[in-house]
Amino acid sequence: MSDHFAFDRKKMHKALHDEISTYENIISAIVFLLDSVSIAMIFFTPFMATLYVRRFNTGEAIDNYYVTPNFIEIDRARALNGLPTLLPFQPIERKSIIYTCTRRLMFKEWVLFCVYHLFLMMSVVPITCFIIVDIFVYRILRRVFIFLGQDFTAFAVPNIYTIKISGKGFLNDLLRNILKTFEPLTDKEQRDDLWRHCFKQPIQPRYDIFWFMFIIYIVSVLLMFLQIYMRRTRHIIATHFYPDRAQPRALHLYNKVLEERMRRWGMLADIQKAKFNEDVGDKEKSLLLKGMPVLAEDKQRCCRCARTDLCVEDIENIRVCSGCYAIYCVDCFTVRKRCFKKGCSSLLMQIVDNVDFYVDSSLDEDESEEDEEEKYEIVDTEVEMEEDKVREYDKESLEGKEKENGKMEGTKKDKQEEKKEEEEEDKTMEGTRMEEKEEEKEEKENEEEDKKVKEDNQKEKEEEREKEEEISLYNI
Repeated sequence: MSDHFAFDRKKMHKALHDEISTYENIISAIVFLLDSVSIAMIFFTPFMATLYVRRFNTGEAIDNYYVTPNFIEIDRARALNGLPTLLPFQPIERKSIIYTCTRRLMFKEWVLFCVYHLFLMMSVVPITCFIIVDIFVYRILRRVFIFLGQDFTAFAVPNIYTIKISGKGFLNDLLRNILKTFEPLTDKEQRDDLWRHCFKQPIQPRYDIFWFMFIIYIVSVLLMFLQIYMRRTRHIIATHFYPDRAQPRALHLYNKVLEERMRRWGMLADIQKAKFNEDVGDKEKSLLLKGMPVLAEDKQRCCRCARTDLCVEDIENIRVCSGCYAIYCVDCFTVRKRCFKKGCSSLLMQIVDNVDFYVDSSLDEDESEEDEEEKYEIVDTEVEMEEDKVREYDKESLEGKEKENGKMEGTKKDKQEEKKEEEEEDKTMEGTRMEEKEEEKEEKENEEEDKKVKEDNQKEKEEEREKEEEISLYNI
């Protein structure tokens, strides 16, 4: 019997070991993987530091949203030169640019804190669930133990007879021992208390350990804030070892903030201009101004700069768009490339259908008069030459008729002379034509040069006007 029981015990132990061995292998593999990751994490910090130094030296945008002494010096230099400054920052800019020692966190830093806290909660939530289950099970077992430990389960037992053996001797003692072995079945107190020994008092959870774990969680949250604040010192340490990178990074940040501010100002200026130059009632106003010239002198204004001293009759100081008939002053008309009105994209101060608008025509009139005079001179010379030819031909014909018989040689000479004269006339005609062609080429070259000079002047005026607009936006 004992050998059989021992054999079954070994068999059960082996079966249990086979069942648990797979789980043991999985757990050992997970532990090995975690150990390998922890060893690799030792080299993570030096790797990230090396990567940060490399990016710090190769680009100005990395970790560049802190106000440094170089940034403040640039702002002071602009103030001394009379240029607009950036300090103090606007409320929108304070969300993305801060001082190194300020307590306020940027939006990027709050996002980083949320990421850190998410990883922390991934480990805190399971532990919190285990703690809640532990406390809940303890309270249930304690209530069960208290309930079963009281006399609520006691019930009345019917009266039964008890056998007692009196006397002394070996036989009497033997009978007493036999009755004592069956006594729990008949003893009331033993029968009621026998099953209660199966329920033991539950062990109270270690609440001090739970409080210690909560303190560790609070410390972890504080360390996350400290980590974010310590991340700000990275650029200070890198600047200490690479001081030549401080000025380029400050210039990059200053230009970035300045461009963003100019972009916002440009958008606001466009909105204000759109409201100011709203095309409401233009047709009615134009009809009224056509019928009342007195009001036209007072009401006409430039649609770009709102200049009010413009008059339709004053041709020298007013210009009109060829597409929408918008009114401009001379300065705005020469600076703008396209019309300022909504829905109109007509070109200003440009050639449309080979017609150059608003160009001084006095030069063209002088050139046309000179061309006509030259043409008249050429025609007069040709007529005179033809008359000379006719006269010479008449003379030669008369002389030939009189001296046909004896002067053949003279006629030949005369013919040769005529040929020479014709050749000379052809040469003179070719020379005049060549001169005309050269004059035309020179005129074309002069016209092209004049056009280039005009285009260069227009570009220079546009650039100056754009600079003035930027300066006006800064002043706004």
